[in-house]
Amino acid sequence: EDQARRLALINEIGRRLSEASGMEAIFRVVTERLRDLISGDRTSITLLDEGGESLTIYALRGTGENLPVGRQFPVAGTIVGRAITERRSLRTDDLTLSDATDAILLVRDGYRSNTIAPMIVGNRVLGTLNVGSKRPAAFGEVEERLLTNVASFLAATIENTRLIQRAQEAQ
Repeated sequence: EDQARRLALINEIGRRLSEASGMEAIFRVVTERLRDLISGDRTSITLLDEGGESLTIYALRGTGENLPVGRQFPVAGTIVGRAITERRSLRTDDLTLSDATDAILLVRDGYRSNTIAPMIVGNRVLGTLNVGSKRPAAFGEVEERLLTNVASFLAATIENTRLIQRAQEAQ
């Protein structure tokens, strides 16, 4: 029953993403609906810059004065950067034990654990989808897999939206 509910929620997120027009609407769908699938206190979406050296937070649900929307930070020395470099999802059960820049900032905002999934299209990483919790070890393998599935939907939607925007600008 729980697995059927999760699949229905993933399908719902995918359907809403396909109906969303524009990046803001896409980000809103994910940040609002992901909490129904994965229990967390913070959801954020980061996108890589053109050179792949830094990330910007484009969407956020939850609190955080240290990592707000619009904040840029380097890929190097961060947990999200490691997920991007290794092209795999990562789970940190206790952020207080990490010396990564983003972990330190999340701890300052009261967060204790997180899970991160890179958004990959073809051979390119676009950014990451992240969920944080104020509880240690709040996420397991199930949540990590669910986040990876949603990140795949999100990556394809972002890429399609960018392609449509480029085609419209070229006309």
